[in-house]
Amino acid sequence: MSLGTHNPALIYANYTANVDDFVLVGNVSSIVVTLPLPVSGAQVTVVNTAVQTTEIVPQSPAGATSYINGGNNYYIYSAYESATFVCDGLSWEIVATSNRTAPSGHIYPSVARTMSNGSIGTPMNFDSNFFMYGGMTNNGGQLHVPIAGTYITTALISFQAATAAVSIFDVQIFQNSVAITTGDDNQGGTLSQVSNYRAIHRSVILKCAAGDLIGIGARADSSTNQTTGIGAPGNYLQAAWMGA
Repeated sequence: MSLGTHNPALIYANYTANVDDFVLVGNVSSIVVTLPLPVSGAQVTVVNTAVQTTEIVPQSPAGATSYINGGNNYYIYSAYESATFVCDGLSWEIVATSNRTAPSGHIYPSVARTMSNGSIGTPMNFDSNFFMYGGMTNNGGQLHVPIAGTYITTALISFQAATAAVSIFDVQIFQNSVAITTGDDNQGGTLSQVSNYRAIHRSVILKCAAGDLIGIGARADSSTNQTTGIGAPGNYLQAAWMGA
């Protein structure tokens, strides 16, 4: 692949590319590369030199809006991952990528979490990461989706009674604070001892946009506090990209 009319640019800070630049992103945690003003046939290649978050954004001319593959930005995450952008005169298309890792993540709670009573209002905070790949991150105890696509999402929650007997438990997967999976589960008996656990598994296929949040919530039918257990694999939420 030609490096174009410019020398390769090794950068360690936010950078506005020139037409036909070959941009090497140095080892920094995150950085923004802005594509040049659109010129038909212009080409820019961006390459990560380490595991990091590199956001590529278009630059719009006066009175118009430029996009990248129809979106407002594009990210690369993995070491030696690259993307090549070609301009059609207004917007940019990605014509080549390499070493791209599909996003996936697995999170769990570092300590027991108290379940809500009645309805499930908001997702719980699963603050620990078992693994993260392809730009998936933990954002406030939820999985942050780095690129649009279809994601298989699964969760497992185990419950422990505090003092009162409990017969109904509910676990819901959330997308952007909206419950996706619903329904009460009567587990066939009450929890009347602290050592007595029940578990519920949920799975769903989600169509996500870049930036979506996937979370997990749970409730019990008792006014007495109920708690989830601690750590993976007993309680977890995970999601993996399946394709566009």
